[in-house]
Amino acid sequence: MKYPAKLRSPLENQILSAELGLSTVRRLASIHSQSASRISWHQHDCFEILLLADGSTTYEFRNGNRVTLSGGQFLVIPPCIEHRGVNDIRSPARLTGVMFDPDAKLATKLTPFSVKEFNAIRRVIESSATEPRQMGSNLRTLVRGFQDDFLAISGKVAHAIPSLRIHVCQLLIEVSKQLQLPQVSGSKQLVQHAIEYMRTHLFETRTIEDVAFRAGCSRARLFAVFKEETGMTPNDYWQRLRVESSQKLLRSTDRSITEIAIHCGFSTSQYFSSVFRKYVGTTPKEYRASVQDRTASDLPTPWKDGGA
Repeated sequence: MKYPAKLRSPLENQILSAELGLSTVRRLASIHSQSASRISWHQHDCFEILLLADGSTTYEFRNGNRVTLSGGQFLVIPPCIEHRGVNDIRSPARLTGVMFDPDAKLATKLTPFSVKEFNAIRRVIESSATEPRQMGSNLRTLVRGFQDDFLAISGKVAHAIPSLRIHVCQLLIEVSKQLQLPQVSGSKQLVQHAIEYMRTHLFETRTIEDVAFRAGCSRARLFAVFKEETGMTPNDYWQRLRVESSQKLLRSTDRSITEIAIHCGFSTSQYFSSVFRKYVGTTPKEYRASVQDRTASDLPTPWKDGGA
C-alpha cells in the first residue's frame, strides 16, 4: 500500500509466533512512526497490548470512547473490540505491539511459566480495563530493548530468538504486575501513595520513576501534583526525609559520617555533606558537635566538695 507523503508507512519490525516459538504470542511488533501514519478501523480475535515508549497518540473505539496513550504508558485492548487512530491517523510514536492469545494450544511451551502461573497472568490481563496504565522502569527497559532484539535477529546473531523469547515472557510478567497495582485517583491520595513509597524505600536505590510507577501516574504528573500539594518537588521531599533520618542517626549513634551517608542513600560522604548543609545549614560533623555540646550543657551541675 502506498501512503501520501504526509502519511508514510511507519518503520515496523515484527516477528510471528512460529518464528518466535511462543504460541501464546501471535505477533510481536516494534513500530517507529516519525510522522503521522494511517491506522484505520480494525479488530483482533486476541488481546492487543500496546506499549508506547515515546510520543503520544489517541485511539478511538466504535462505542465512541477515546483513549490517549502517552510515552511511558500501555494499553490492553480486548478481543473483537473495533478501534482505530482518531480520524484514521496514528500520531508520531515509538511503540511495541503484542498480540496475546491465552487460548493458544501449548501456551506455556518454551516459557518459564507453569500452567498455574500462566493462568494467573491470563486472569489479570483478561480482567483489565481498557485504559492507559503507567509502565514501570523494568517494563520501559524491555520495550526500549525490543528494537535491539530485532536488530540482533536481522543480523542473525546467535541466540537472538531465545533472548527475545525471554524478554517477551518478562514483558507479560511486568504487564501483569502493573495491572494489579491500584489506580490512584485524586491529587492528595496520589501524593500520599508516593510519600508512603518514599518512606518504605528510604534507604534503597530507587528513582522518581519508581515512585511514579508505584503511585500509578506519569513522572510529569507526579511532579505537578506533588508541587501543588506539598510546595516541593518529589526529589526535594525525598532528600528532606533522608536528611531527617541522618539527623536522628547523628544524634543517637556514634556511627561514622560515611556510614550514615551510605545508609541514608547518599553515594558519597561529600555529597551527603553538601545536601545536609543545604537543608540544615551546617555540615554533619558540625551538627553532631553542636548536639553533643547542647547535651553536655543540659547535664545537672555536680555538687562541689564542701557545698552549702
